[in-house]
Amino acid sequence: MNGLVRQWIGAGLLALALAGCSGSEFEDRGLHHKAYQVYLKQVEASPGSRSAVRGMARTAPLAAAYWQRQAYAAEGADNLLESARSHKRVLEIKPNEIGSIAALRNIAKNHPDVYAQVLPRSPEVSLAQADAEVNESATRPSVQDSAEAEQPQPEPPPPAPEAKPEPKPKPIEYGPINRPIRANPYEFKPTVRRTDRDGEFLFSLRVSCEDNRYPKEARLKDGLSVELKDTDPDPLDADMNVYLRGRRIGKFKNLAEGDAMVVMGASSRIYEIIVLHIHDMTETVTVALRQNE
Repeated sequence: MNGLVRQWIGAGLLALALAGCSGSEFEDRGLHHKAYQVYLKQVEASPGSRSAVRGMARTAPLAAAYWQRQAYAAEGADNLLESARSHKRVLEIKPNEIGSIAALRNIAKNHPDVYAQVLPRSPEVSLAQADAEVNESATRPSVQDSAEAEQPQPEPPPPAPEAKPEPKPKPIEYGPINRPIRANPYEFKPTVRRTDRDGEFLFSLRVSCEDNRYPKEARLKDGLSVELKDTDPDPLDADMNVYLRGRRIGKFKNLAEGDAMVVMGASSRIYEIIVLHIHDMTETVTVALRQNE
């Protein structure tokens, strides 16, 4: 028996072993995208299953993050079909994921043949209709929402007996209102730290110096924007600037995948701008925004 046959047999045995796993077993293995599929099938078979609904809610953010990483990795390997399929899976889990919606629109515009294999449509359909298909998938309620909506709701309590009107209290005179003083975001010192690329983000987007599908500078939220200056292949890193209402507040060098730029927005809220993926050949960087708790 040669080595290739042994590899096939080993892969087959592994697939059989995983096929019988429950959602919790997949979670224990760190395979949250597979656990999500198990819980989804349980909800479709039994919409009233609270444990399955809770399992979907628990694994959905990690499953969506997994498929989004697969999508960006596939695009980096010039496999646009697999990238589009993975982005479609992201939207099936998290319909309002801006990064995946934008990626599918770009594929529809620049590679309609690839887009048609993922979201089939006739060749004469315009790009506007193609965008509408993506928007429809982004606004369609998920199976999880439907399952929660179909659960029986408790009956409202009987109306309370009417209480006798109480005498109106005398008005209280207050002194001057002491409003909380917000921190000055321009005095906040930005930092860089390693962070987890999994989890739920406000949104993600791409900036690029060479790929004309993406801007070099992009607005984020709360007055923040990010600009890509350069990428390097060895070691793989990127140089970026962060602006607040047009004024540079951070100049970051040698950012690696998984690094987070910690900055303050105009509202004095703290955010992490996370480097998810760097593609040096096209000098393209995928970043995500997450509000710091």
